[in-house]
Amino acid sequence: MRIGVKTGIVILAGGMMVGCGSSDGESGPSINDARAPAPLDSPSDVAVAASYINAVSVINGGVAELGEFNPLVARKLYVAGSKLKVEDSCDGDNGRFVYDDTTAEETVRIEFHGCRLDGAVLNGTLTLECLSGSFDDESCVNERVTFGENGADVSVVETGEVFRIKGIWEFSEVAGFETISQTLEARVASGEDLQAAYVADGFEMDIDYSGGADPVIFVNGKLGLAAVGTDFDCGLGGMVTYNTLTQIGLNADGDPVSGRVRLNNAQSQVAIIEFQSNGDLSVTVNGGTSTVTRAQYSSLCAING
Repeated sequence: MRIGVKTGIVILAGGMMVGCGSSDGESGPSINDARAPAPLDSPSDVAVAASYINAVSVINGGVAELGEFNPLVARKLYVAGSKLKVEDSCDGDNGRFVYDDTTAEETVRIEFHGCRLDGAVLNGTLTLECLSGSFDDESCVNERVTFGENGADVSVVETGEVFRIKGIWEFSEVAGFETISQTLEARVASGEDLQAAYVADGFEMDIDYSGGADPVIFVNGKLGLAAVGTDFDCGLGGMVTYNTLTQIGLNADGDPVSGRVRLNNAQSQVAIIEFQSNGDLSVTVNGGTSTVTRAQYSSLCAING
């Protein structure tokens, strides 16, 4: 699994937008803020919306870490005997997890109950399914992770930082072609430095490694993002729909250097972005085309420096 290798167009260090107050009982932006239509009124608005793709790499990386942990647990417990239900402590006597693989073939379900793992406290339910291959012999090439159960989420709390997530994430790999699909809701809180809400609704990223060292990617579906923080001042945020018109080429650093993507929102606003070889964006909106430079893009919290 190569998740995180050149798949995310740089890093989240800036793919964050300023949102409104939370309506779900927590401070900061809410899921509803992330679902509101993202403005596409100006080239700057469009550039901000384009930067949402950066958040995908961070979510994929977080999912991959949890996804790598669970098959390891599954394989360890298979050694003791298959089709078990096992309860075990996490770090010492701090919490516990419940492991269950009795529900279906190549399916692992883990409940975390105040489970302390490497300094983080986990709560919630994760279900892993291997759709092609096997967890047992590490041959799984298509796996689905379901976060939460019956509307509840999975939470990871560490040193004042809180990450909550629910929904479905799926990864598959065939002959050098990876597909990552998300239908997720996530909340991130790190004091005043960063509070964010993220929504992926049928979003899919395809990564094609077959053409050489540098991959090309395709992004399609809906993403919503809203955030506040000490270093963020990037617009209103909200949800936008992506449709790749021409494959997005990445350079050795993972920066987009070619490709065209159509963006639209629930208010029927439409824009086209075209990535340039020097890192600039060509933005077409409201009948006109203009350039957003790489430096401007960075100032909009779209690129990490």
